[in-house]
Parts: sequence; structure tokens; C-alpha cells
Amino acid sequence: MSKAEPVLGNPIKFYDGEVILRFDETAHIYYRVVDDSIEPVNGVTNISNILDHSMYLMPWAVKMMYLKLLRVMPRDDKSTLPVPWDEFVALLEDAKKAHKEHFEDAGDVGHLAHKWIEDSIRNAISFTDGVVEKMNDMAPTDERAINCGLAAHTWMVAHNVRWLRTERKIYSRKYQYAGTLDGLATVDSCQDVACCGRIYQDELSLIDWKSSNHLRTEYLYQTAAYQQAEQEEFGCDIKARWILRLGKEDGKFEAWYEQNFEQDFEAFLGCLNLYRANKAVEKRMSDAKKLRTFKKREEVKRTKPPKFKKRKVEII
Repeated sequence: MSKAEPVLGNPIKFYDGEVILRFDETAHIYYRVVDDSIEPVNGVTNISNILDHSMYLMPWAVKMMYLKLLRVMPRDDKSTLPVPWDEFVALLEDAKKAHKEHFEDAGDVGHLAHKWIEDSIRNAISFTDGVVEKMNDMAPTDERAINCGLAAHTWMVAHNVRWLRTERKIYSRKYQYAGTLDGLATVDSCQDVACCGRIYQDELSLIDWKSSNHLRTEYLYQTAAYQQAEQEEFGCDIKARWILRLGKEDGKFEAWYEQNFEQDFEAFLGCLNLYRANKAVEKRMSDAKKLRTFKKREEVKRTKPPKFKKRKVEII
């Protein structure tokens, strides 16, 4: 089966037009335009997730539970099952999809909240010097998404956030990776000592929203990669990164303030090197499998008895 052709978005220019990328939003893949061709570019999120194998382990764990239940559940006439066996098996089959349905639902909440926040920020950049005085009137209908957005706005007000840009594509020419940073803004410290341990004003900060139940270390790697690319292209001096967690289900808010760029970016580069080395090994293995399959087919052709054409005999 041949791979589907990428659906490319509009050209995105970097470094005064010296570098041009195009983004396939469906496959979530960046491509660099080189002469009349395109080359795939590594994405920050995929690189940072190189150490996370939960996407493979979760379906396996669900399957193991499913098979165990089929083995141990009594099936004789004295069974106390409230439904016939066939219906029970059908229920188990449906339950196997529960983790996917849960994540899809939680993802929708996060997407709705993020969209509302992003629209409010865009309006603020256009009309109120980057200050989100209030959230857009076009709020999502899901109460959890509304809670996420309102918690985000509370943080913006407390820190006198003045947005400079939002949802900007980034590209590192030095390390050849691409991604999307959520926002760049000037930020002041708030009055909460637990949140801001020191007093500061007008601190240029990179801000990243995460719809998640937990703060994960790879978020530090991702934001450090965004910071490197932004500083590399524009020569700006980003002082801090804010990772803002918006609860998927309950709208709880958590802020993570980081300044240790060097250590986090070093960890990202480790992921980048592992990601690329792993891709090279996967390609080598794939090529070896294809060659083995080809050789087997050729061997079958070589050893297969020849077919003789049947000759028609004319009866005179």
C-alpha cells in the first residue's frame, strides 16, 4: 500500500525567507521546501515523546485483562452471569475501547479550552496591546472547558501578562527541528509567594498550555526546544518558561515556572539524538525485512515447478 500524499498548508517563512516550511496538519508533519522538493522535518513533540511507550503498553494491558476474564469466568449451566455468555463477550469487547474513548473525550475538552484561550489572546494582541481583559464571548459549552479557560485568565490577570505572539511555528536551522510554541509574552511576578518566589517585571517569557492531568518532564524538553529556536532566529533573550496545566476533566489549574534552559535543552538534544538514531535503525530493519521477503519470493519462483500450457488437440 502506497503512502498517502501529504496535504500541505501554506508556506511558512523563517530567517527572512531563507528557510521555508509547509505543514501537513492531518498527519502533523513538517516539511522543508528544498528547490522543487520537500523533506520531512522532525517535530518537537515526537522527539520529546521518544521515551514514552505507554501508547503501546496500554492496549496490551487492556488486552491481557480481557483475555484473563475470558479464561476465569465460569461458563457452565450454574454460572451466575446476569447476561448470556455471547452478550458478556460483546460487553468485554466494547469495554476494551474505554481507554480510547476516555482520552478522546478529555482531548476534546483540552482542545476546546485551548481554542477559547487562543482566540482571546489573538483578540488581545489585535485590540488591547496584548492584555486579555476578558475572555471572548464565544465560550465553549462544555463546563470543564470553561473552567480551564477561566483559570487561565485568572493567571494572566495575576501576572499582568502582555501577549506578543501566539501559536507561532518555529524552526531551528542549527538542529533542524520544527514545532509550534503556544505564546510569547512579557510577565510580572504575582503576589503569591508559592507561585513567584521573587519579584520581577517585564520578564520575556515563553508560555505553553498543557491540557493534562499531570505535569510531565518532557514538557520541559519541548519548551526548551521552542526557546532555542526562537532565540536562534530572532536573537531575543527569553528569561523564563511557563508551563500551564489545564485539568482535562476538572479544570484545575497548575503553573510551572522554569529558568533552567541549559539543562532542559541538553535533555532535549539527548532525545533528538536518540530519536534520529532510532529512526535510522528502524529504517535499516525495515529494509532488511523487505529484502528478506523479496528473496523468499524469488526462491519460491525459482523452485516452483514450471507450468505447461495445455495444447488443444484438433479431432479430424
